[in-house]
Amino acid sequence: MKKWFSLTMVLILASATFVRAQDKIFSAHLSKAGMLSSVLRKNNAKDINELKLSGHMDARDFDYIKWYCTRVQAIDLAEVTIDAYSGEYGTNEGYDATYYANEIPTGAFYYWGTSNKHRYSGTPKNEGMSSITRIILPKGTESIGSKAFADMPRLESVTILAPNPPRVHESSFIRLPREARLSVPHGAKARYRSAEGWNEFREIVEVNENGLLLLTDSPLVGTWKTTGKEGWGQALETSETDFLQLNPDWTYIRVEEKDGKPYVTRGTWTIADNKFTLQKKDGEEDILFNYEIIEMTSTKMKVSMLQITEFLEKVKDSAITKFIKK
Repeated sequence: MKKWFSLTMVLILASATFVRAQDKIFSAHLSKAGMLSSVLRKNNAKDINELKLSGHMDARDFDYIKWYCTRVQAIDLAEVTIDAYSGEYGTNEGYDATYYANEIPTGAFYYWGTSNKHRYSGTPKNEGMSSITRIILPKGTESIGSKAFADMPRLESVTILAPNPPRVHESSFIRLPREARLSVPHGAKARYRSAEGWNEFREIVEVNENGLLLLTDSPLVGTWKTTGKEGWGQALETSETDFLQLNPDWTYIRVEEKDGKPYVTRGTWTIADNKFTLQKKDGEEDILFNYEIIEMTSTKMKVSMLQITEFLEKVKDSAITKFIKK
């Protein structure tokens, strides 16, 4: 029998929902830092597997995660702003301390050997959270506190959305698992590879703004020009300004002719099986264009959509530059 959670409290300063309670996924927006304990009860927190937070957090919320979300595996803080806090209820185990804004606090996911606050039987000592496998850190992160990610044996993936490497303490990632992968924004890999602390990660990859791994080795990536079309067995008219650029960060640019002039649209794209899909945002509506790949080589492609077959050839990216307004 699947366990469902009940959350009836609605606060002005904080709100939360179980996105998929049966899968133990919890999402919360905190309009004020320090409110996580108000929207996620302790008896429910221990059963959460995935946690997604937005809004404002401080060291008190990190401390609550560490001590009560003891089975959480994935944490998404991409839309969080970390506020400053001074007091004894942060991650320094009951000792009065100052925590800075935009910093993953000292001991964020680490249990110190001594504690003024947690004295119950079975308190972990000198070890990191053993449940967490992946975490996404905010774009505004400026520093990582000491032992924030120390001794976390199951940590597999850290995604940091800050374009420049935040400052780290020498013990921030101490005893990092060998298999842990660091994902950084597009174009930031070299900076992180040479940054102290971050260079402890053996594998560093680049991702787009949504945390998706850049697609650098797919033959689909590049600029394509439509050279011919067929519908119902007959050749159809094509335009000299019919280009489609599929970028490795999962964005696309489409240039078509409209009323005799080049018309540029942009959006995102995905691929699954033998199909790729363009997703264009038109006002409040997402418009999908689903293409089935019939044939493909490194330079040519034949696709079908709505009973129209298109023949495309790969060209230089600069072929559409003159049509794109920066």
